[in-house]
Amino acid sequence: MKRLSEIPEVQIGDCGPAEWLVGAPPIPQKESAFSRIKDPLPRTVLRWAFWAILVLLLPAAIDANPDTGSPSRMIINESPEFEVGPFLETLEDSKQNLDYETVRSLDASHFKPADSLNSLNLGFQHSDYWGRVDLENRSKKEHFFFSHPISLTDHLEIWFKTRAGTTHLKSGDIYPFSEKTVPYYGHAFRLDLPPGETGQLVIRMHTTSAIWFSFGLETEDSFLASQEQDYLLLGGYAGLMAVMIVYNLVMFFSIRDGSFLTYIIYILLFALSQLALKGIGAQYIWGEWPLWNNYSFLVLVGLASAALLIFSVQFLNLSQYLPGMRYFLLGLAIVALPASLLPFLTGYATAVRIVNIYALILPVLVICIAIWIARKGYVPAQYYIFAFLFFFAGAMIFSAAARGWLPANIWTANAMLSGSAVQVVLLSLGLGSRINGLRLEKEKAQAATIETQENLLRVFHRFVPRQFIEHLKVDRIEELRLGDHIEQEMTVCFCDVRSFTT
Repeated sequence: MKRLSEIPEVQIGDCGPAEWLVGAPPIPQKESAFSRIKDPLPRTVLRWAFWAILVLLLPAAIDANPDTGSPSRMIINESPEFEVGPFLETLEDSKQNLDYETVRSLDASHFKPADSLNSLNLGFQHSDYWGRVDLENRSKKEHFFFSHPISLTDHLEIWFKTRAGTTHLKSGDIYPFSEKTVPYYGHAFRLDLPPGETGQLVIRMHTTSAIWFSFGLETEDSFLASQEQDYLLLGGYAGLMAVMIVYNLVMFFSIRDGSFLTYIIYILLFALSQLALKGIGAQYIWGEWPLWNNYSFLVLVGLASAALLIFSVQFLNLSQYLPGMRYFLLGLAIVALPASLLPFLTGYATAVRIVNIYALILPVLVICIAIWIARKGYVPAQYYIFAFLFFFAGAMIFSAAARGWLPANIWTANAMLSGSAVQVVLLSLGLGSRINGLRLEKEKAQAATIETQENLLRVFHRFVPRQFIEHLKVDRIEELRLGDHIEQEMTVCFCDVRSFTT
């Protein structure tokens, strides 16, 4: 694999986060409590955080598989792991009527080589796809694991023919997790090939989700080690989400602000959608419910989108800054709720297109709204902008790696998780900033009310006779309440002093 090219440095300059994004000075506005809050995210911190995420998500990758054969024939040497993609012959079965014996015996002219990179994303197809590769074991190892990390693949079938016979195995998210031959969040099969021998591997893939020709072959030790690393990372992600849920739950019970509850629902739904995407949900939560396992990702994304829209209305204070857009976002949230059930009614293919529309429109919409509000001096909107920029950066890196534009490794494969983790933390900090601003505004309003009352009391003390207060049987005029004294006779005589009544 090629190393990544040097990333050009981005100079933010001496402007605030919102100014850097839009390239224009902020619109002059009346001073508010939020505009008086010192920006809690200094520019230096933001720069370091930005570069730190890029360094973590975009490490250079080194090709570890030199001299492993020619197309259609893969040589297994002493390396612990291998890319299968460069050696895989592929065949499209548009009529879905081919079988193993037919595919195995076909001439090479019927096949076409897979992409030169390990990951080949063919998008949504109505065809079945077959793959074929010959293996030659020149190492001292005998046990290997053939893996496909995409958990959303509906049906994956392999035939491995060696001198000892043919092994036929299958996996997919339409089967209960307990039926998997290897307990793996994706799909994995154990292959036995003694040193010095050859074998032929044939693959059949059928799915209503996107077709991903992403396959790896690893030694037993390497596969177990990589699993441990993957589960450690995924466990850390789940743990962070759990901590954020507990933190915001404590804040909700302390402050009783509804935005915290909406945010908790969003975190929970989004975290579950990522666990569904990775296959962890099927492995540990709903593994014996194949129908839910097949549709869970789309359903959870739809529900998370609705929660995000409602949270955005609350977090960005749209009722004050953009009342019309408030109703528009709430309308989108109402549409997203029933749309999340579409997979059960229309099937995966139709539902995923609607989800993709939301995935394309929603980010652009909320970012534009947040930028506009940030320019008006609303500090929490800056957190919102950077939170989503980190998430989108992770999503784009993940997508680029899936299409072969970036090296496929543990960092690029989990870039979306990393971006969403940063997003959740920044939004939690933003909620704190929002509550700070609301508290300052409340204190400012209370101070103004107290000052008005004090001025009024000074006026009363100056012009209301002491005998009037004594007649009402109170010690101080501020103790009077409307309706306390009725039907009492009193004569009040005012003398025009210094034109008091004019």
